[in-house]
Amino acid sequence: LYTDGIIEAQDDMGDEYGVERLCQQVSDLSHLPPQELVDTILEDVTTFTEGMSQIDDITLIALQKR
Repeated sequence: LYTDGIIEAQDDMGDEYGVERLCQQVSDLSHLPPQELVDTILEDVTTFTEGMSQIDDITLIALQKR
């Protein structure tokens, strides 16, 4: 689960993080425990938006089926 603040986060060129990048990250990191997956994706968003202030909330929740 995520808020639009993640996919609409922009880099210094005005490009958005996007659904495709988020989906690719989730796919690539699906082997990780939920907290580690969330932390890694949020780090990627932070790196992507480096130096840019974000005006929207950024929330990401991962659940694991047991």
